[in-house]
Amino acid sequence: MRTLVVGDIHGARKALGQCLERAHFDLDNDTLISLGDVVDGWPESRECIELLLRVKNRVQILGNHDKWFYEWAREPREMLWKSQGGEATFNSYVPQSHIDFFRDSYAIYMDDEKSQLFVHGGLDPKLSIEEQKLETLIWDRSLANKAWMTAKHQKDYKYTEYKEIYIGHTPTSSFGEDKVPLKVCNVWMMDTGAGWTGGKLSIMDVDTKEYWQSDVVDTLYPGVKSR
Repeated sequence: MRTLVVGDIHGARKALGQCLERAHFDLDNDTLISLGDVVDGWPESRECIELLLRVKNRVQILGNHDKWFYEWAREPREMLWKSQGGEATFNSYVPQSHIDFFRDSYAIYMDDEKSQLFVHGGLDPKLSIEEQKLETLIWDRSLANKAWMTAKHQKDYKYTEYKEIYIGHTPTSSFGEDKVPLKVCNVWMMDTGAGWTGGKLSIMDVDTKEYWQSDVVDTLYPGVKSR
C-alpha cells in the first residue's frame, strides 16, 4: 500500500483523473491525502468529490475554498466565495454526501510514524499543534514564504519537530519556480497551479518522492475561464 499526496484540485476532475491514472493509483488499497481546495475554479467540483469518495483510504484536508463552500451549503447566501471561483461550484450542486465530505475533513493531519504533517495553508511554528488556529491552517502563506527564504541559506532547516510538512494553497509559481512539487527546508509545496491558467495538478508518493502531473489544466477545459 502506498501513500500519495495531491495538491489543490480546484474543480478539475479531468486533471485529477489523469494524476490517479498516471500514478497507477489503487482506489481500494492505496492511501490518498488531499491537501484541500477540491472545489472552485474549473467546472467539475461535484465530479471531483464523487471521484474522491471512491478512494477507500482517503485523508481529506480542509482548504479555504472548501470552507467557503461548506459554509454556503449549510446556509446558502451571497458570499465573497462566489467571486473567487465559487460560481462554477455553485452551478453544479449540492448532495448531502458532499456536504458531509467537507464536514469530516481534517484541519491538520499528522502521520507520527512517518513524522509527516499535512495542512492546506500553513501553521505558526512557534505554537504547538493544539494551539494552531483554523484560520491559520487554511489561509497561512507565511510558512511557505519563510521556508523559501530560509532555504537559500539553511536548506536543511526544520520547521516544527516533524520531518516533513506538506502544504497546498501557495502555488510554486509564486516563487518563480517550475510548476512541479517544490521542497524548501522540510516543507513540500504541492500546489502547482491547477486552479489557474497554465497550471498543472500534481500527485506525489510521500515515501519515494516520485510524482506525476496532469496536462496543463486549461487545455483540458477549452473555452472555460479559470479562477
